[in-house]
Amino acid sequence: MNKLLILVGALAMIACTNHTPVIHGPYEIESVDLKNDVAAIKSGDLVLEVEFDPMYFKDGNGYASWNEFTIHEVKNVKVFNEDGETEKYVLPSEEVSNIVNLIEKEVAENLE
Repeated sequence: MNKLLILVGALAMIACTNHTPVIHGPYEIESVDLKNDVAAIKSGDLVLEVEFDPMYFKDGNGYASWNEFTIHEVKNVKVFNEDGETEKYVLPSEEVSNIVNLIEKEVAENLE
């Protein structure tokens, strides 16, 4: 019985040290850079750098009109913690949709 408790405790310690963060809301937008198509979003102790491919209307002179801005796809997400960029994280697909909606809403509100 004691050996089983020691084994379970050791497995629990290993699981805690190999913790992979699961990213979820609430989110707070720190910045949206429409020239470089990047947004910085805070989620708890993590900061996500989201690179996206926007779709927008171009007027007759070829200038982008952000009035009809949508995100076509998310190209890349980099996650940073207090130690720098982290390679191990889980970002569920429904959370990606939430992040896209948040960025689109932020852009729309800043245009008004």
